[in-house]
Amino acid sequence: MNFPQTLAVLVLGIAMTGCESHKPHYQRFVPIPAGAVMPDIPGGSGYYALDTKTGTLCRTVPGAANWVGAPPTCKELLAENPD
Repeated sequence: MNFPQTLAVLVLGIAMTGCESHKPHYQRFVPIPAGAVMPDIPGGSGYYALDTKTGTLCRTVPGAANWVGAPPTCKELLAENPD
């Protein structure tokens, strides 16, 4: 092989080396706009999020929820189900 072909094979080999080990990026918690899903539940835009790993609604702001059955905080979900 001549130099340009050797270089091309080397570059291609290096480029393909890490392809199998790379995990695709995803957004675990997706903010939900205010009133988009449940207009009767209090909270502004970004107060709730959807956990894309568990499919669970969560609160982005810690603190006492003022109703029974309030969703957990996103931090609690992350602690229970780490990536």
